[in-house]
Amino acid sequence: MKKNLVLIILFTVFLILSAVFFVFFVKTDKFSFQAAGGGATLALSPASSNVTIGNTFTVSVILNTGGQATAGSDAYINYNPQDLEVQDALSGTNGVQIQPGTLYAQTTWNNVNTTTGKIIFSGSVNSGAAGYNGTGTLASITFKALRTANPSAVSFDFTLGATNDSNVILKTTGTDIT
Repeated sequence: MKKNLVLIILFTVFLILSAVFFVFFVKTDKFSFQAAGGGATLALSPASSNVTIGNTFTVSVILNTGGQATAGSDAYINYNPQDLEVQDALSGTNGVQIQPGTLYAQTTWNNVNTTTGKIIFSGSVNSGAAGYNGTGTLASITFKALRTANPSAVSFDFTLGATNDSNVILKTTGTDIT
């Protein structure tokens, strides 16, 4: 009897710890963080699509600054290159790039690694210019569906406190507000 009670208690503790781990450590296609006065988010829109093999579709990278003036934003995005192919938005430039949005005056980085399935895009304001504050399209990615995938994830790289992944930079201090 005592042995069964101990097993039930251990199993309950395991379930509670599993739930806590899931809530705090499972990544999604959206991340958010708090800054003084509000939260900022990067998200993919639409969040999901059903596409026929050979067809193209566009996903927008949406920035919401949460009421903060920003100096720039970085989006590090992963996709499966066996399932999806990024269509080059800037054919006059070497390599494969995505389509910049109009939120920032400068595109400081725009690169697609078609082998690893890694997109790196950065936009920034001109020196001395007011920071960007609002919600809009940071960039757009046009994909071509290569094969049936159930599902094929497109996601941000983001680790709290890291500066070599998706970030939003506060204009007033020049610091990462993640």
